[in-house]
Amino acid sequence: MAICPRCGLTLPSSGPAYGGPLKSNVRLAMPAVTVTEFELLDFFGVIPKLRDPDDPWPYNDALYEVQSGKLSLSFALAPSYKDVRLVFSCSGTKLYELNATGVQDVMHRKEGERESLEIKINDQDTLFLFLTPSIELYQGTQERA
Repeated sequence: MAICPRCGLTLPSSGPAYGGPLKSNVRLAMPAVTVTEFELLDFFGVIPKLRDPDDPWPYNDALYEVQSGKLSLSFALAPSYKDVRLVFSCSGTKLYELNATGVQDVMHRKEGERESLEIKINDQDTLFLFLTPSIELYQGTQERA
């Protein structure tokens, strides 16, 4: 792949130039989030629902849904666009919802047995997500012990 230095477009270095949709041949070079597809698979323990199964993960929108007892969590990420949607519910009642576009980063943290997902919304706001021993959300400047 080649990146145009003037406009930031990523062009394929080989393959058909015609015949497929434009989205599969030309992409904007965007810095994606730090978390990887495999870290999210490991963290959530479920295969995500992809908006477009033909698009690669960085340019897609992946939805991860988990449940722990009465608590449920829906987490969606568009990695290259840094868009995050999160809905935390108890027995079908929505307790917390986040719709953030262009977050600074999403990172996977693992220290010993404690694992979390850190959503850095901006310089002042960070959301920490834990799945074990139960689903937990914490908003602050640093992860709780």
